[in-house]
Amino acid sequence: MTVPATQQAADFHIPAEAIVDALGECGITHVFTVPDYVTLAVHQLLLEGYLPGVRVVECCTEDEAVTAASAAWIGGAKPVVIMQNQGLHACMNNLRGCGVEAMFPIFMIVGQMLREPTNVGRDPQQSRRPAVQVTERLLEAYNIPYFRLETTDDLPTIEHACRIAFIQSRPTAVLVGAPSRWRRKDVKDQ
Repeated sequence: MTVPATQQAADFHIPAEAIVDALGECGITHVFTVPDYVTLAVHQLLLEGYLPGVRVVECCTEDEAVTAASAAWIGGAKPVVIMQNQGLHACMNNLRGCGVEAMFPIFMIVGQMLREPTNVGRDPQQSRRPAVQVTERLLEAYNIPYFRLETTDDLPTIEHACRIAFIQSRPTAVLVGAPSRWRRKDVKDQ
């Protein structure tokens, strides 16, 4: 998707409720997370109990989140792992072992931390930030399907990625390029 130069990052904020609602539609039972800036509003909603019955487990590292999600799946849960791109880079060995080789369905929501607002809606490999540039290539190297979530039009990618992960028993990633938007207090209280 190419964005006109006059359209700025202010147009690229995804309501946290929309992301969390999509996770609910997927039937997610557990969230294993290492909070990041891009999806911080999503974390807040989950911690507030926006999805009743969904257990949120805050992990110390992304390695821990991947292995805990794997164990939860073995136990019958339907988990999602939420982390940032740099954490994805850090946990690739566990993701390779649990997801790629053992074929566990590791469904991930990955915030593109450090992405410049002017790069949102453009090719992330054109970012000036190495962490953003290499995320997709890293997933490609391990043959892990990924999908970009940049605007509300992309929200169906969440359900699509989840379905692939659990039907094909493999890791998938939704790369969140635009920060999740906080709820306004006046909307929250109604």
